Amino acid sequence: MVKKKDFMNHSSNDGSQEQENQSWRKEANDRILQHRQRELVINVIDKEKKALSRNRG
Repeated sequence: MVKKKDFMNHSSNDGSQEQENQSWRKEANDRILQHRQRELVINVIDKEKKALSRNRG
């Protein structure tokens, strides 16, 4: 019988594996913030090509 391995269960004897996982995850998130995210400005215009006000609801 093949037993399904549970990858979400991170039980370790001394906690070093969990600490290593957290370190890797932080480094990955830092790279994502640096290389894959930036501010975005969207300008919306009407059919007469006039800019719509930000306060328009």
